[in-house]
Amino acid sequence: MTVDTSVETTGRYRFAVRYANGVAGDSQHKRRTLTLSIDGTDWTLSLPTTSDWNSWAQAASSVQLDAGRHTISLKRTTGDSGNVNIDSLALLQPNSAGSEHRW
Repeated sequence: MTVDTSVETTGRYRFAVRYANGVAGDSQHKRRTLTLSIDGTDWTLSLPTTSDWNSWAQAASSVQLDAGRHTISLKRTTGDSGNVNIDSLALLQPNSAGSEHRW
């Protein structure tokens, strides 16, 4: 999943993902990972288990962004365990009402 977005202000932002992580096709119920990539720089995003596939949770990562345009990707790389359902993504600026991007 990739999106291009712009932010008006340089600062710390919170990238949040709403997900479900129940017992996967591999019959395991464990913490999974995906890769968060911003402008080509990668971080591992850890997604703890949820009680089942109908229970949703949110995981977030704090990221520093300069003002301007950015490409943000959430992907499963060969080093990730994946096997989660993604509902939505959001880029939030802490303490700023109405300054968010949701996809």
